[in-house]
Amino acid sequence: MRVLPRLQLPGALLLYLAASVAIFGRHVVVAPDSRVVGDLGADKTIFMWNFVWWPHALAHLHDPFHTMAVWAPHGIDLAWITATPGASLPALPLTFTAGPVVAYNTLMLAAPAVAAWCAYLLCRKLTGRFWPSLFGGWVFGFSAFEVNQTDGHLHMTLIFLVPLAALLVVMRVRGELRRRAFVVALALTLTFQFLFSTELFFMLTLVAVIVGALTWWRLPEVRPTLRPATRDAGYALALSGLLLAPYWIHAFFVAGPPTHAIQSPSEYGADVLNFLSPTRRIWLQPGFAASLQHHFRGNGVEQTAYLGLPLVALGLAFMWQARKRRADSVLALALVVLVVLAFGPYVRAAGRVIGLGPWWLFAELPVTESALPVRLTMFVALGIGIVLALFLARGGGLWHWAFALVALAVIFPNPSQNLWASTVPRTTFFAQDHYRQFIHSDDRVLVFPYGPVGWSMLWQAETHLRFHMVGGYLGPRKTPAEARWYELYHGFAGGPLPRNATHRFRRFLAVHDVQWIVVAPGAKPKVRRLVSTLRLPPIRSGDALLYRVRPA
Repeated sequence: MRVLPRLQLPGALLLYLAASVAIFGRHVVVAPDSRVVGDLGADKTIFMWNFVWWPHALAHLHDPFHTMAVWAPHGIDLAWITATPGASLPALPLTFTAGPVVAYNTLMLAAPAVAAWCAYLLCRKLTGRFWPSLFGGWVFGFSAFEVNQTDGHLHMTLIFLVPLAALLVVMRVRGELRRRAFVVALALTLTFQFLFSTELFFMLTLVAVIVGALTWWRLPEVRPTLRPATRDAGYALALSGLLLAPYWIHAFFVAGPPTHAIQSPSEYGADVLNFLSPTRRIWLQPGFAASLQHHFRGNGVEQTAYLGLPLVALGLAFMWQARKRRADSVLALALVVLVVLAFGPYVRAAGRVIGLGPWWLFAELPVTESALPVRLTMFVALGIGIVLALFLARGGGLWHWAFALVALAVIFPNPSQNLWASTVPRTTFFAQDHYRQFIHSDDRVLVFPYGPVGWSMLWQAETHLRFHMVGGYLGPRKTPAEARWYELYHGFAGGPLPRNATHRFRRFLAVHDVQWIVVAPGAKPKVRRLVSTLRLPPIRSGDALLYRVRPA
């Protein structure tokens, strides 16, 4: 099982890339502008819109943290939402040459492969072996966490910097990396992780503290090298904070931290049985899995704890044997702590509460109150990947490899086209530039299907933000200035309309100074009926109906 050393690094990356495309993208790469990885959920349009917004704001010298392009006329602050400015930079060339859909697909298909490759590099540093590290990298890059998030949460798939940060720390502790290089490299890693996902940045910091404390306790012999490495990591964190100063200042002193949690952490904890029972995004499905999945809390994308029986058994065996190896005990204890934290405030089995978890501490803090504890399963997957790599590097017998192949087969993603390929919903009114005949720069437009039930964010992005959109979709948070209209927005998005909907709708249009209403294919019948009560003459343009509410 020898591979030429010079081909190992690129070979591993190419293998992971080929697997990612074959599993998630084989029906997308043939039409990357008209098909998208995942389902038709509107979460994808958040990232596509942001790919356009950040370069647009910087190029036009706008405040990038506050946009008037959506939620007109008040705009919305982007400091505490899923803004992903870090993803806009690598996506920039593709965004402005091929469009935000191609940019999104490219990053989404690259994310599992690069995550697996960086985990491979970490395992290779710890084991010194190619094939064990290749297996360990796969466990992380194609874990249930990464597979589920590939459905539409780009910011949660860009996790490759987590094993990279760990690799830098290991190299510094071993004396293989000088202080200056380590501080700069780790600072850039932390900065981009923050710009990918503030939630994962805070979780990475938490996990680093846990692992550092366990290492200090269990390995007194490494304290002389751990002490300067910890100090240098602090320097890197401080340098990252300096680089992110504009973001911090705006978030805390201009926008202010959120006054309440966006989503309840108690609803998004890992179910005990989810570690053994897969969801529909895993290929091999035992007979009990479908019925059991319905009892797990949170939506299907966040049910990310699955490891499968072989890897769970391996983890338990590793924890038992770690009594004889103090270095292994650090990893074993860290896995135990992370699994317990991932349960959230309540420990549940098949949806039923069986105990209390320690996440209450973080659920009450102002910044981490919106963090979902189930997302710590990403770190659990990384730890189990390292355990598998160590298991293969130390054993190497035929049964070890057979066991590893079975373990990977059990967690192999479901390659069904129905899960990973959808046709991008477009309207010819925007796609074929019909809008230029009617909508002028900075007009205020209300677009149906609205926000979370449509792709209006993409349609606006593809016009290069030509108009100001009333409402929008940048995640579950809404701007406080629109609080009085929440009931109406809820009706636009599929909920029940208020009793006095017609009167409220007319007031809404007047207060927001709406100039155009665009009713595109896919708009809900009740919304069409609501618009018809205005008794405005419709204008047919392409496949959409246009209503002029007020002259521009």
